[in-house]
Amino acid sequence: MTLALGGPPRVVGSAMQFRLYSTYRGQTAVNTFYYLVSAIFGGSASWSQTTLALAYATATGVGPLMRAAMTTGATYYGLQAKDLLTPAVGVAPEIWSNGGNSTVGTGVGSAGTTPLGTQDCGLAYSTTAQPGKTGRGRVYLPFLDESQIVAATGLTTAGYKTAANAVLTAIGYGTATTIAITDGISIMNIQCYLHRYGQPNYYAILAANVRNGVATQRRRGTTFGRLNSPPF
Repeated sequence: MTLALGGPPRVVGSAMQFRLYSTYRGQTAVNTFYYLVSAIFGGSASWSQTTLALAYATATGVGPLMRAAMTTGATYYGLQAKDLLTPAVGVAPEIWSNGGNSTVGTGVGSAGTTPLGTQDCGLAYSTTAQPGKTGRGRVYLPFLDESQIVAATGLTTAGYKTAANAVLTAIGYGTATTIAITDGISIMNIQCYLHRYGQPNYYAILAANVRNGVATQRRRGTTFGRLNSPPF
């Protein structure tokens, strides 16, 4: 089912997806996070997809935080919100809508002026109570700058880890806390979960740690591989 306007009758347990887009030198980094609704106050929270995206961007302040962790020249492009249909237990969810977009907080990075390679990135690990690989997650934080690396060791600086952790804390990744988002009338509390699209399970994230080093992630874009660009 694909609907473009309005919002579903969100209830406690409703699922949603937020994707953060960053670009640099023709390549696009996409960070995807999943949330479940834990409480609703003051109404049904049947907001439009655009209102959902704006509420999330405003509540988390994630745009400026992403920019602080990226090299100058890289751009935080914005985010897209999509509701997921929440079917019976044990059945994978489906995308409910084409999504709503927000460009709040967009702009260029501010970490430094000497970028590393476009495939180089920071990395955060998350853990849940679920054993094995299905209970562990990774977040690739894009477009590092040389100033974020200790030259003698090749490890990331304490300042970078602080900036990366600020992003994760703002979006509730790594803590069993809720984020209160609002359209100005009703309030919806949402909590970030580890989830793989196409799978039925959501796992509460118990902790997240930023790796003390540089990772690599193959990104696509207009200059590398298949076309991959922000959808808005």
